[in-house]
Amino acid sequence: MTAIAGSTVLVTGGSRGIGKALVEDLYTRGAKKVYATARDPRTVTHPDAVALALEVTDPASVAAAAAGAAGGTEQLYNPGAARAAPARPRSDSLRLPRPADVLVRAQGLPAPHPGADRISTDEVPDALASVAGLLPDAQVLATTLREVPSAGVNDWSSAAWSAETGYVIGPRMPGLHVLDRIGSGDGFAAGLIHGLLADADLERALAYGTALGALTMTTPGDVSMASLAEVEALIAGASAAVRR
Repeated sequence: MTAIAGSTVLVTGGSRGIGKALVEDLYTRGAKKVYATARDPRTVTHPDAVALALEVTDPASVAAAAAGAAGGTEQLYNPGAARAAPARPRSDSLRLPRPADVLVRAQGLPAPHPGADRISTDEVPDALASVAGLLPDAQVLATTLREVPSAGVNDWSSAAWSAETGYVIGPRMPGLHVLDRIGSGDGFAAGLIHGLLADADLERALAYGTALGALTMTTPGDVSMASLAEVEALIAGASAAVRR
């Protein structure tokens, strides 16, 4: 779905965590140029990456980063770098992801104002279609879906959209017992990106993301220790408990 070799890519949060891993993997896969953003560009350590300053909550900083990366042919947007999504898809919040190829946890899914109930699962297809209309160059939009009956038990799933497939729902995992939910969104993004880079179809890539996000919640901390075999076992119907 996405050709990496010879492309120019922008990765937000490129100095640590999943963003840093993406920068390294993109160069391994033959990317021509990778822009890596961070609040402090001096923290970007990859010797070949082009460091850009970015504060995702500041419209002026977003505009400056978008101008600095102008002319890129392919861009990835990693929203795990953002600590809070805007309440609605404002034009300034969409300026950076507008040329994105893959957008995870699509902007615009939160409620109209802080504190309001988020949209229901039934409304997700229309919400993704709305975001797709604002981002006509995006090939894939994906988001986690979580209901929280209690702090220790979550109903977990995901959804995605592409022009080729339309709306796709991920595996449903009701009653998931949560040890530590920190990092589950990053796990979802990592699994999804793995699937896309492995040329899996969108439904399979979404399953990778959903399963890795679920497995991340079964271990303490924000780094997944699950193996690919465990992810594929969970997709096939095994327990979300990580085996050691």
